[in-house]
Amino acid sequence: MAGEQEKPTLKSAMKAIRDSHNELSAKIDRNRTDLQQSLAKIEQAQTTLFEQVQEMETRVGANEDNMVDAVTRITTMENEIKLLKTRGPDKTHHTVAKFLNYRQREMVLRLAREKHPLLLDDNRISFYPDYSAETQRNMLAYNEVKKKLRDKNIEYASRYPAKLRVRHEGAFKLFSSPAEVENFLRTLED
Repeated sequence: MAGEQEKPTLKSAMKAIRDSHNELSAKIDRNRTDLQQSLAKIEQAQTTLFEQVQEMETRVGANEDNMVDAVTRITTMENEIKLLKTRGPDKTHHTVAKFLNYRQREMVLRLAREKHPLLLDDNRISFYPDYSAETQRNMLAYNEVKKKLRDKNIEYASRYPAKLRVRHEGAFKLFSSPAEVENFLRTLED
């Protein structure tokens, strides 16, 4: 009788082990499938990034090949500046400056920020970077909250790509969306 009681217990233990093994195998298979899908996505993103880098290298190479045209561009720019001087100071003028070198562009923008305000013949000059249409659209979404920040005399600055840095009580906070800024403003009101 004691032997008969052990047999069902041994059978149930073996069944439990088999069930547990099957369950673990199924989990491992699911994890393997998830990992393979993630790997495929990463490889696709890597391929896309590689293609973008190749395209940018091609563009840089093309710009280097166009160095001969730089003298013509400078002459044209000098002529445009002369034209602006003859128009008079009462109207605003827009001039697009193209830089052959990214570092020069960044240096000019940085110096313009540091030396703010820039004046030429008692006229204010502003420099703005040329962002993509999507980035400009995202940055425009902050206009309402910027107005609220101005009304509360809170210092802020736009950051690339489409972020807003706010200075409050001596500390800087970086926001990724206008909704985050709205939440921050609500906490100030409380």
